[in-house]
Amino acid sequence: ALTTHSGTYTVTVTDGNSCSATTSLVVTVNQTPTVAITNNNGLALNCTTPSTTLTASGGGTYLWGTGETTSTLVVSTAGTFSVVVSMGGCTSSASVTTTLDNATPTVSITNNNGLALNCTTPSTTLTATGTGTSYLWTGGSTASTLTVSAAGNYSVTVSSVNGCTATASVVVTQNITPPTVSITGTTALNCTTTSTTLTATGSGTSYLWTGGSTASTLTVNAAGTYMVNVTGANGCTATASVVVTLNNTAPILVITNPEAVATPSTVDLTAAAVTVGSTLPTGTILTYFTDVAGTIALASPAVVATSGTYYIKATSPNGCTDIKAVIVLISSCPSNLALVSPTDDYSTGTQVKQASTTITATNKVNAGASVLYKAGSSVTLNPGFKADSGTVFKAEIGGCN
Repeated sequence: ALTTHSGTYTVTVTDGNSCSATTSLVVTVNQTPTVAITNNNGLALNCTTPSTTLTASGGGTYLWGTGETTSTLVVSTAGTFSVVVSMGGCTSSASVTTTLDNATPTVSITNNNGLALNCTTPSTTLTATGTGTSYLWTGGSTASTLTVSAAGNYSVTVSSVNGCTATASVVVTQNITPPTVSITGTTALNCTTTSTTLTATGSGTSYLWTGGSTASTLTVNAAGTYMVNVTGANGCTATASVVVTLNNTAPILVITNPEAVATPSTVDLTAAAVTVGSTLPTGTILTYFTDVAGTIALASPAVVATSGTYYIKATSPNGCTDIKAVIVLISSCPSNLALVSPTDDYSTGTQVKQASTTITATNKVNAGASVLYKAGSSVTLNPGFKADSGTVFKAEIGGCN
């Protein structure tokens, strides 16, 4: 008889003469083991779940397809993993299939303003692009963009849905050094230096002066504070300024014509009395000329022996000048002098008439004239002499000396 079940089986045998015998047999039938494979992390592996532990159950001994004989098998690759379970000479097998997604995301960094920051481009926005789904920048930002305004190495780590990551980085530079600038040129204007050219020097590439000039130089002829703003190639600016002064106060000459003299006496135009009352700064120089333009020098201003109109020029240390006329009267000295009309009539100017002994006058002195008659013994005004109202008339006894 055949059986597939364990148990005690008894058989009784009876022969022809009705004799019988009985015997028993214990039959043990080993069952095929029931095999199951479980796991602790699922069968879909990725960068978040890099491995899973497969656990076989249902038997006495185990033999995995990879050769391991433990009930557990740690796997980190994609594939089909099988196990044979043996128990009581019976075997059974099972298998599972794992998948693996460990593809890294793509990532790159773009920008909107370049990577070289300066005063013209003070910031730039970095944008992470690719197949990632989440971002982590240097500094902790988790947005896909990052706006930066300082030099440095900026990196972003991108994660995809499978937990895998990729990193990209860029180097941002920054040049915010202002240009150097200084202003050269004479800063003290006067009557000699009537203008000056200010020059901006340094490392700038463009210029903007007070008043709007964009040249590197500026010519000025007035006092004031002049400023230049210089821009460098990096867009940064620097400013310099200079104060220009102007001293154009001219000396003021006040001339007192010297007393008239007679030959052989001379007149000293350098005498202080000639310029008394003048406003002359310290260091003013007086020069003497025979022409109003001040181009023909008077040879001996301290001993002028000829009547005429001469000119005194005052030049102050700032180069400013004033020139005024001075009248010198030097007359001859006859013994007796007769003044008759109309030959000796006077209407303008200053007249000095001298004689060593006598002067007789029948002439006319009209308004606007200034007349001095000097004689050694007498001045006689005869009928016909006339001095109009508004004249200055003097008569002195003293002769030519």
